[in-house]
Amino acid sequence: MQHNTFKERQYFNDIFVYFLLVVASFGALIGLAQTLFFATTNMSAVGVYLAILFISGVLFWWLTQLQLKVSVNENRIKYKFSPLHKQSRKIFWEEIASCQIIRTPITAQWHGGNLRFAKEYWFSLVGRNGLEIETKTGQHFFIGCKNLQDLIDTIDNFSETKFPVYEHFDK
Repeated sequence: MQHNTFKERQYFNDIFVYFLLVVASFGALIGLAQTLFFATTNMSAVGVYLAILFISGVLFWWLTQLQLKVSVNENRIKYKFSPLHKQSRKIFWEEIASCQIIRTPITAQWHGGNLRFAKEYWFSLVGRNGLEIETKTGQHFFIGCKNLQDLIDTIDNFSETKFPVYEHFDK
């Protein structure tokens, strides 16, 4: 029976990135309108503006589809990073050599505190807050979590081992 379960769902919500995509789209629309209606029609310019509109539209759509589902219970850690993963992936506690909870301040996202480290599978939409895991086979994972206190409480309820909580800006 799985009474103590931590569940979380994350979405990409970086307003600045969305703003840049909207600005690029409006700029391309204005350039396209000027090229088609107010200047000699230059087909290469039209192609460039249409390509910018298409690429920014596809990026905007793809970013809105990004979703990370995380579930932790006494048997395993389960995660699915949609649309990149078709099925959920599981890491069982027996496979874990070390685990620590990383808490990084919100200001760290502006100076590199959410950087991905070499040889680490990184699944997060909330920066560098979450579980840092090393398996017995030597694989390294980082699975992001928004609500770290609920994660800590859930793990403490079923684990004899108290995992360390590190609050830092970088490694």
